[in-house]
Amino acid sequence: MKIYASIFDEIVSVENLFKAWYKFRAGKTKREDVQFFARNLEQNIFALRRDLISGKYAHGH
Repeated sequence: MKIYASIFDEIVSVENLFKAWYKFRAGKTKREDVQFFARNLEQNIFALRRDLISGKYAHGH
């Protein structure tokens, strides 16, 4: 179980979530939903992290 917790901690690290964001947005910067998320990027990344850790995150909602 310790290995899974370690991997999960890496996945939900703030640094990793920012890296994932920049990779995701490549070629999509003109999309309205991408611009909306980017307006409050730091707040959205921390909220995403909190929801992932608590188990409340639901994809597509």
